[in-house]
Amino acid sequence: MFQKPAQKILEEADKIQNSEERAEYMKKNMRPAVAKVLAIFHNENIEFEKFKNVIYNTKHNKAGISDSTLDHEIKRLYIFQKKSPLDPDRKKVKLIQILESMHAEESDFVFNNLIQKKNPFKNLNKNFIKKYFPKILETSIDRN
Repeated sequence: MFQKPAQKILEEADKIQNSEERAEYMKKNMRPAVAKVLAIFHNENIEFEKFKNVIYNTKHNKAGISDSTLDHEIKRLYIFQKKSPLDPDRKKVKLIQILESMHAEESDFVFNNLIQKKNPFKNLNKNFIKKYFPKILETSIDRN
């Protein structure tokens, strides 16, 4: 069965103006990738390396055919945290590999929003999460 991409669920939820309807939509569509994206944005304990000069090529993935997705790769983002023991240069190489394996839109979202912790979803802010999904604030992105 086809699952709607996590990023699309968040985009659609963000457009719902009524917070109770938005929360209901989120409950119906909640899964680990969606929860972890929200945790990245709202859990202060999740800190990523500050990557510079990251150049990745997703030209071959613009047609919608790609090896991986955010839903699959979200479980590997833990390696880019500051607390990860992996060497920063190795982290950068792994990040580029992951970004190049995904569809261009998802890659840009991962790098420009998740890794930079820039939440583009105004209606999925910390107050909304605290009220309707408080456990997300404690969610980690460790290996599990």
